[in-house]
Amino acid sequence: DALRALKLARRYLTIIGVVIAGIFAIIAFPLARIIEREESGLTLVFLAPAIVFAAILAAYRGYMQGIEEMESLAISQVLEQLVNVVISLVFAGALIYITGSEKWGSAGGTVGTSIGAIVAITYIIYIYKKKNY
Repeated sequence: DALRALKLARRYLTIIGVVIAGIFAIIAFPLARIIEREESGLTLVFLAPAIVFAAILAAYRGYMQGIEEMESLAISQVLEQLVNVVISLVFAGALIYITGSEKWGSAGGTVGTSIGAIVAITYIIYIYKKKNY
């Protein structure tokens, strides 16, 4: 049953996403040192939450595709990318302006990835509830 699959996928993907995001955040600065780009550590930390949101979004998108609700799936993808681009540019510019640091600008540029996924999740949940799936 598709609804049962959604609930299981959402639960497991959320758990996996949280664990991987946590590990990613913990190893961000050591990884940045290993690749000899210490200034990228902050960017990696800012990107970590996107892993959780992308995992949750994957569960809902898989469900929508499974029930052949392609219009909502497509709209969620467009919304995600629009928000991603706008928020990334705004945060990158704002943090460079505020801090004068490209390191912070780079980190701010990743914020849109998480916010875009949150907007897409919100939209899909709205459609999910509206259509009583």
